[in-house]
Amino acid sequence: MQDSESSKEVEMQDQQYADDEDEKEDFKEDKKENFEEDEKEESPPSGKNNYTFSEKKKKSDKEYKQINVDSGAAPGLSNHYPTITKALEAATPYTVIKITSGNYRENVKLKIPYITLEPKEKCGEVTIVSGGDPCLFIDLPKQDDYVVLDSIKIKYNTASTKEDTKNPTNTDESIDPAMLSQFVETFEVQDRMKCIVNIKKGNLYLGNCKVDFEGSMDHHDDIFPCIVGQKNSSLIAESCTIKGDSLHEANTIGVLMEQPSMTTLKHCLIEHHLDGGIILNLNSESLVDITENEMRVCKKVGIFIQGEDSLPSIEGNFIKLCLSPAIVIGTGVSAMISKNNLYSDKMGVVILNSKSTVYDNKIKKSHEDGIQVRCLGQEHVCCPTIKDNEICESNGNGILIEGDNANPKILNNIVDNNKKCGVILKDCAQIDTFKKNSIRKNYTQGVLIVEGCSAIIEDNTISMNLKANIAYGGQGSQNTKIINNVVSGSVAEGIFVVEGHENTVIVDNKVEKNKDGIVLYNSKGSCKDNTIRENQRSGILVGGQTSADISNNILAANICFQILIKDPRQQKKKKDKKKLKELYECNNLEEAPS
Repeated sequence: MQDSESSKEVEMQDQQYADDEDEKEDFKEDKKENFEEDEKEESPPSGKNNYTFSEKKKKSDKEYKQINVDSGAAPGLSNHYPTITKALEAATPYTVIKITSGNYRENVKLKIPYITLEPKEKCGEVTIVSGGDPCLFIDLPKQDDYVVLDSIKIKYNTASTKEDTKNPTNTDESIDPAMLSQFVETFEVQDRMKCIVNIKKGNLYLGNCKVDFEGSMDHHDDIFPCIVGQKNSSLIAESCTIKGDSLHEANTIGVLMEQPSMTTLKHCLIEHHLDGGIILNLNSESLVDITENEMRVCKKVGIFIQGEDSLPSIEGNFIKLCLSPAIVIGTGVSAMISKNNLYSDKMGVVILNSKSTVYDNKIKKSHEDGIQVRCLGQEHVCCPTIKDNEICESNGNGILIEGDNANPKILNNIVDNNKKCGVILKDCAQIDTFKKNSIRKNYTQGVLIVEGCSAIIEDNTISMNLKANIAYGGQGSQNTKIINNVVSGSVAEGIFVVEGHENTVIVDNKVEKNKDGIVLYNSKGSCKDNTIRENQRSGILVGGQTSADISNNILAANICFQILIKDPRQQKKKKDKKKLKELYECNNLEEAPS
């Protein structure tokens, strides 16, 4: 019954997603200006590789020997064996083992290279069931050796679990992404680890296989990975299902690899894992390609990758309904995260202390923030490139940037209809490159630069946000520059500055159809050469002890005031009148003050 309700919920979410996709043209009308060559950012090299299951099956020109497995085979029948283990004892390199349909309750150990296991019948169903030791254990003579499994189901039976094989115990279903590294360190990947597949040495090619815990994980607190890879091992999986237990709240992980030589996952379904879909602890030599998979209903994390100087590729995946961040990239990783569709996850992408590239992804309906860029500690830097993404309808911010030494490049994104800010900077973050973005219809500020942070905001369209389109000021704002943007349609301020630093600049912007065009309160700096039109109350509102250089602006058709000085201290009225006259003389207005 629980599985039926879960399936119905997934179907309803799928239909909602299809309906929402019909609206995506609304987000694209401001999208895709071509960059000049000198503005284009180079993407980092990735660890993407071209090894696939199907290519491996075609590659070898060796002549394969064939033997058969049939639990009902007559004793002594040539090349027929009652179990997979007996067949392997008779196998030599370059052997195809054809297995008759049925359930085989055994622990299979593959120690001979170039073995292929596959059903004997064209549409046969072969299931390997075991517990305690891994169902499938791969330990080949050489690192480059490989074995192939084609169309085999591998299932774990926890009733057979032995007490001397201890896995880490689950603590929290949901943790801060910054704590994932510590969570991974609790795993000691070893031969007797409780899991379905354990790759100790060599390459495992899986094609059209199903690896799952379905229905077998009641009353277990230990964390059970489906597939584990030990140091320098390789996994290449194509068109596989890697499933936890949808009938129980099961502490499972889809794929856990410890410093692998290679990890390739293509066209796989990875679902129902309480402790993570894919967790990779890499080294600088690891090749990683995670392409066009579907992942859903994972909790602690969808994909987590860590490892200094690693270059993984995460491309074209559909990750949905995860009560966790869909993708988390750890310290020192230079990942290429591109063309993914992240729908209704807790968060879309979290970048921690990394120079990764997040390119051309669709991130929609995140429960919290769409993208987080977080620098953890002053000894680190976090300067990813966030480019050409659509980030919309999050319950939190579209993009959050936080931490000293956080300095991403934000280029040509659509950030739309998020329930907090479109983009927010906090905790001393800064942005030197923030260009050609469309940021609109967010429920608070379009861009909020919290005190202590700064940004250079240039050539963007920032419009129709429910609070200020752009807001900044205070200590640490001295590097903030607002240049050549279209700032329009807010029911509050177009640009709102409080205690702006003397070095801040607002120049060459079109500020139109807001409640107030530009508001400067207790601010220094300069506000020059802007075109400020058709704002509902004032073109420029000056408050408090503002001494900014406000000159050479064009003010036209602002409905109540072209320039308004608003100071609650009544004794300043005469001085305000004089100041107002000076401001009119320094700017180009449709009409002079009376």
